[in-house]
Amino acid sequence: LRSARDVLDAMQEDILAKGLEEGFDRDGLPTGLADLDRLLGGLKPGGLYVIGAATHVGKSQLKLQIAYNLASAGHPCAYLSLEMSEKQVVNNLMEIRMNTRFSMLDTLNRRLAAENKIIDAFGFVSDLPILVTEHPGLTIPVLRSLAMQASLRPGGIRVLFLDYSQLMGDAFRYRG
Repeated sequence: LRSARDVLDAMQEDILAKGLEEGFDRDGLPTGLADLDRLLGGLKPGGLYVIGAATHVGKSQLKLQIAYNLASAGHPCAYLSLEMSEKQVVNNLMEIRMNTRFSMLDTLNRRLAAENKIIDAFGFVSDLPILVTEHPGLTIPVLRSLAMQASLRPGGIRVLFLDYSQLMGDAFRYRG
């Protein structure tokens, strides 16, 4: 067992050599959310981050925002949803790009004014290095297979997002 002081003494040279501020490791991928990046130092390779909160408070939207930010910065991602369809996921990515909800474009004038925003969002989101899939009844073995498939694609993936893990199926139930 080592004291925190011993560990920090060993880390001090590395921290100073990297020129890091505030004494934390910034080797992680930035989420694009300044406060979260300040707390975490970015998403670390091999890290598991769980977002938990009450229903309907924006957990899925937060994950989509981080995926959007990472993909916009050129970091390939995969977004597996057990709750939303692929169309809903991509629709939400477009809304992030436009900084508005499609439901807000309810009048013809607003739609005409937003046409350029929609065209821009369509082009931008189309080019994002992000894979999406809807997979109700996802099991751990299927999740592992999808993650492997995504990592073997050209460019691979840097981050995998799993939306709504509570809906994951029991792997034993699906054996045949």
